[in-house]
Amino acid sequence: MIGSPGACYLDVDASGAYQVTIEQPLPEAVTPGQEQSFSGQVQQVSPYFSLPAGAYTVSLQADPNESVVVRLYALDDLGGGAVISDQGDYRGDQLIAPGDPPSATITLPTNGIYLLYVDAEGNGSPKWTVTIQ
Repeated sequence: MIGSPGACYLDVDASGAYQVTIEQPLPEAVTPGQEQSFSGQVQQVSPYFSLPAGAYTVSLQADPNESVVVRLYALDDLGGGAVISDQGDYRGDQLIAPGDPPSATITLPTNGIYLLYVDAEGNGSPKWTVTIQ
């Protein structure tokens, strides 16, 4: 989530063909879904989804031996930004990080459009599910 104009650099480490798409749409340019549970493997970004203001628990289900980081980003007219857990910002923008409990609480002050970024590292292709309730 790039908050201001300027030069940016992308460092790609790939052993084969790849495609990169960079998007940062304004909220009025996306059609968010209502889904609140997302599953995937390795590193993925969820589709856009909407949440009303309120308190939520973000829960991770994954093999406890895998290293998984969960981040939640809000989309807004200024480019968006990370949602920090109610436990504080000692983890930066990571709601759930390796070694953390498998859930975090968040309070959203306003209705909004969001997306999840999940990064799982481990042997093979680690699978994960993140649910927001």
